[in-house]
Amino acid sequence: MHKFTKLSFIWMVAVALTVGLLYGVPALADEENPATGPGYDQAQQELQAALDWIAANRTAVANDLAQRCAPAWDEEIDHVADTLAGLSDADLLAADEAPDCEAARSMIDGPPVELLGSTTQDFVFTAVNPCIIVDTRRSGAGGPIFANTQRNFQVFSGSLGSQGGNFCPLPSGKPEPSGVHINLISVPVSGGNGNIRAFPYLAPTADGLSVNFNSNLPVALANAGSIKSCVLCGPEITVRSNFATSHVKIEILGYYFPAEIPSNFASVDSENSVTSPETVETVVINAPSSGKVIVNASGYARFSTSGSDGGRCSITTGTTIDFAHLMIFDDDGGSGMTFMPFAGTRGFNVGSGNTTFRLVCDRFQGGISIGDPNMTAIFTKN
Repeated sequence: MHKFTKLSFIWMVAVALTVGLLYGVPALADEENPATGPGYDQAQQELQAALDWIAANRTAVANDLAQRCAPAWDEEIDHVADTLAGLSDADLLAADEAPDCEAARSMIDGPPVELLGSTTQDFVFTAVNPCIIVDTRRSGAGGPIFANTQRNFQVFSGSLGSQGGNFCPLPSGKPEPSGVHINLISVPVSGGNGNIRAFPYLAPTADGLSVNFNSNLPVALANAGSIKSCVLCGPEITVRSNFATSHVKIEILGYYFPAEIPSNFASVDSENSVTSPETVETVVINAPSSGKVIVNASGYARFSTSGSDGGRCSITTGTTIDFAHLMIFDDDGGSGMTFMPFAGTRGFNVGSGNTTFRLVCDRFQGGISIGDPNMTAIFTKN
């Protein structure tokens, strides 16, 4: 840690200026704000001197902070040092002068960033150009929906002609939607007052999006809204006409999809001897925010000599064996065993961006080969 007078004041100014400007924290009142009160010029000069010192010594500062805080963050020192080295001078200064490791971590991570949606609720909305998926007035579309009857419809397809729709495919690469945003239009036919209601296929008819109409007033009425859709059901929604008869037109305005959870895997069909610590497989996760990554690794070890053979592997973000997280295989003095499978799981705290996870192996006696290494990694937000 570098030496300056008034370190707490410099840290306060660094945090106020850096966080306030970068993350939109409201300014302090004038009487509380170092940027408008007495001594502002001196504070600016001291802050600039501190930033200049950081710029000239950032590697040493990053390494020192990593040594102090990596154990508290349950991270490897090399990985933390690399992350710190990538910070701006202002952020690295603020982290270095933070009163404790928890405060330093908050300077590194920044304000919390929430992932959009989830896989089961709070789905991610994707708007599309309006596309007609249903129009019962068209030839071959089945005609109006009679009073107190219902009809099932699809909400996407390359061919919706049988329900009077156009070519309305899903956005490229998307799975079946979990919900839709639609414009539901009633074109009354007969029977007086009534309503049409759209709801998920197989769901109760009381739940859904409705439009009231009066067949004595030949006016098309519309209502836009969102409803769930039945996934992998064939038809996704149902429309019911209550009390009277009406044609139905539906325009799709957008889809709701489950949030995509970053994951990755890597494997190789090979067998290679190892001596000193060697990376035999890697997997990379690009995290959208701070969170946790669960990494699994597996493979097999071949014992190469007739004597004692032993080796070990660890899942790590570094390039050396992590002796706190070992998978060990040993034939215990020539037992005649040739192969031994191994597998392990480890969790990591990560910030946003790319993190590389490695399966690092070595031997500690005899001869060892590592075969068919596999790794998988799955991210979850905090």
